[in-house]
Amino acid sequence: MSLLVRVLAVLPISLTTALYSVSFAVIVYSAALPSYLDIGIALALMGSGLADLLPAVFGSLKGAISHAQDATALILAGAISPIVAGLAATHGEDAQLATALAFVVIATVLSGLVIFVGGLYRLSYAARFMPYPVISGLLVSIGYLLSVGSIGLVTHQNVSILTLPALVAKGALTPWLPWAFGAALMVLAGRFFSPSRILPIGLILGL
Repeated sequence: MSLLVRVLAVLPISLTTALYSVSFAVIVYSAALPSYLDIGIALALMGSGLADLLPAVFGSLKGAISHAQDATALILAGAISPIVAGLAATHGEDAQLATALAFVVIATVLSGLVIFVGGLYRLSYAARFMPYPVISGLLVSIGYLLSVGSIGLVTHQNVSILTLPALVAKGALTPWLPWAFGAALMVLAGRFFSPSRILPIGLILGL
C-alpha cells in the first residue's frame, strides 16, 4: 500500500475520532464542570490519541482501530454529575475537577483490567448468551440519551417530557430542528447507500 493511500485512509479516521472525542467530552463535562470544558476536551483528545496508538503498537490484531465510545461517555456523565454536585457545597471547582478526573482514570483502569482478564481467559464467548432484548434495549437507551443530550446542549436546557412543549414553541425550533432533520436524512440514506460514503459526507456537511 502506497504512502498516499495510507494517508488518505488515516485522514477521515482521524477526523472522525477527533469529532467523537470532542462531542463526548462535551457530554461528560459541560453540565457538571462547564468552566473546565476546555481541559476536558484536551484530555479526551489525548486519551483518544493513546487509544489509537497503543493497540496499533502492542495489539495482536493488525489494522484494529480504537476510539471513544458513546456508551462510556453517557455512563461517565451520569456518574460525574452527582459527584460534583455533592462536592459543590464544601469544595471548590479545582477539587471538583480533580475528583472527576480521578473517577475517570479509575473507571478507565478498572474497565481495562476487566477486558484484559476476559481476553486472557477467552471469555468473549459469554457475549452470545446475552439476551437480544437486553442488547436492543441498551442500544435504544444510548440513542435516546445521545439525542436528548445533544438537543439539550444546543438549546441550553434540560430535555424531558415536561419540557417538550417549550422545545416546539415558536422560535425554539431553530437551534435543534435542522440538525435533527440532517440526522434523519443520514439514517434514511443508510438504507440506500454504503455507510463508507455517508459518514464522510455527513462529517463534511456538519463542519
